[in-house]
Amino acid sequence: MTPVARLIGIWWGAVVLLVVNDHVLKQAGLLPGWLTGKLSDLAGLVVAPVLAVVVFRARTRRPRALAFAAVVAWFCAVKLSPVAARATEAAMVGIGMRWRLWCDPSDLVALVALPLAWRITIAWTARSTTPASTRWRRAVPVVAGAAACLATSAAPPGGYHTMVFLRNMTEETLEVRVYRLRGPLDCPQIAATPESALAYPADPHHCTRLGSGDVEPLDRNATRFDGYSADASVGTLPQDPACDGVAIRIAGLPDTLLVWQRPRYVDVLLDDKRIRELDPNGVYLERAGDRLFAAGTSLVSSLPATAALVDLACDGFPNPGVGTSSDAAAGTGDGP
Repeated sequence: MTPVARLIGIWWGAVVLLVVNDHVLKQAGLLPGWLTGKLSDLAGLVVAPVLAVVVFRARTRRPRALAFAAVVAWFCAVKLSPVAARATEAAMVGIGMRWRLWCDPSDLVALVALPLAWRITIAWTARSTTPASTRWRRAVPVVAGAAACLATSAAPPGGYHTMVFLRNMTEETLEVRVYRLRGPLDCPQIAATPESALAYPADPHHCTRLGSGDVEPLDRNATRFDGYSADASVGTLPQDPACDGVAIRIAGLPDTLLVWQRPRYVDVLLDDKRIRELDPNGVYLERAGDRLFAAGTSLVSSLPATAALVDLACDGFPNPGVGTSSDAAAGTGDGP
């Protein structure tokens, strides 16, 4: 096999990896989410620059470098800027493609694939100028590469932009009554001694029913996205108080106070049933025998609630859960 054929074979291997990773490995939950995400980025940065060079017929060094740089600049922009990610999503919706992009500077590690991609662009350009190069041989990689790249960012069914959330990890449906602490809270004191939050009264806020695997945001300004559009940019969502907390009441669980110092927003998927990594923004409801647990995390303190909570039936709470309100479905939060 010639060096040119070997490099082109590597490109086709990256196309196959992109498709298998996004349509088999991610769905099967066999690998951690961070790993499948990095695999997509690595394979994509081999496939996409070469595809750009072929589409724009950049046969000489300068046009080839410009096509290559355009892809790299876009990749860096969407990984570093929520504005660029949301603008890309909106543009794709305009042409009938539905994407969901997440900003994550750690994904820039995939830039290590660029030297290989550059060598492949040179090899592909050399092959495309040979007499044996025919129109169908140029068209096949364009179609295959474009299909792989477009499919890789297909939008999930939806989820929440949220700072703190509950996820039901049991096999049953749980009725969750949420009581919000009456503020303003003394954040420095709570940061030093989370137990000091026990002195604050908690007012009934909302009640919801969580099926197995379901999520319920707990912060004040959580928003829902439908997986096809971004109604709120993570970078521009309203800010919660510097510290906040809720008490939760669930049958089988002692009344529990959850307190946090404003963490960053995260995107939580509604259909992520196969949890491989526990998110520190999440409190996971789990059962061991007859006991139900809601363990705290490095970001959320979990304490036994000592103050008496108003005993209301679920339909007596003033607000619906974020996951069940019509406003939430339209992409707005449930308010303070």
